[in-house]
Amino acid sequence: MKFVTNRRMPSIPHMPLALSPSAPRWDGRARNLRTYIRLIKRMLAATEITDEQQKLKWLTEYVDLDINDQ
Repeated sequence: MKFVTNRRMPSIPHMPLALSPSAPRWDGRARNLRTYIRLIKRMLAATEITDEQQKLKWLTEYVDLDINDQ
């Protein structure tokens, strides 16, 4: 029997940093909110984030600063 060593396990994707080009954006318009929430939900599922507080943190992470302060 041959054992394979040094084979890397696939890594879990991470949420992008707020200012990265791959980060989602919400512009504050109500008509775009559902799309934004769906995108964040998919990203959270892919990154295996299940903690409700962490989910809320990421939901607001990509909101425009002017909107986020309101």
